[in-house]
Amino acid sequence: MDLAFSPNGSLLASLGRHKEGALRLWQPGERAGAKTWAEIAALPMGRCLALRFDGSGERLAVMCEREVLLVDVATRLESARVSNPHREDLTAFDLAANGTTLLTAGHAGEVTAWDAATPTVTPVRTFSVGRSRRPGPLPRGVEPPEVWAVVVALSPDGSRAAAVTIEGTVFVWDLATGAELLVDAHPEAGGPPSGSLRFAGNGRLLAPTGSRYGMRLFDVSRRTSRTVASGSKAYHAADPPDLVEPPGGGD
Repeated sequence: MDLAFSPNGSLLASLGRHKEGALRLWQPGERAGAKTWAEIAALPMGRCLALRFDGSGERLAVMCEREVLLVDVATRLESARVSNPHREDLTAFDLAANGTTLLTAGHAGEVTAWDAATPTVTPVRTFSVGRSRRPGPLPRGVEPPEVWAVVVALSPDGSRAAAVTIEGTVFVWDLATGAELLVDAHPEAGGPPSGSLRFAGNGRLLAPTGSRYGMRLFDVSRRTSRTVASGSKAYHAADPPDLVEPPGGGD
């Protein structure tokens, strides 16, 4: 279902699907003179969907259908469990690189930020993306659509949260104040695939275009964006490096 490398590349985590449902940890090695990856642990998980390491590689977050588990990588033991605060199954999650903040989203349209720096993970703020932000009136006789976050992301320092809905609307919030920093809606946009939303190290946000055939780089403070990649096929996932703006602007 998902793969994740630890930040230094020395450990690979894999998540099996459905009945197999195991979290497996792998380390590089050699066997008969050939480089290979050896399984060092297998932890039963059930129906789980996604993985995230924190920036130190000490903790691994696992999103299942109804809860998020935090695993201590050194001991391979569960260090915390976050029960689903949403009325329906989880749809997306992220763990900040500094390990202090967890973000979850559910089918009913809520996005919740959690304090993950303590053993008892507690909710900090909840936002709603359940109301359609698509511009223009609905066609006559059409009911308002159900809207939820398909993908979410946290800035590396855990200060900002972002989400893209099934309609393709991009949201960004300040977690300290709860302020809505950005809403970018498109009349024809479709929901993005998982893995297509990432903060860069300087706080800018990489998100799919409305057509999903390209990626946009958002300057959240200025509420502007520009297309930085395009192609003939939809982008499935992206991971930006730390983008540093040189003197005089540009990237």
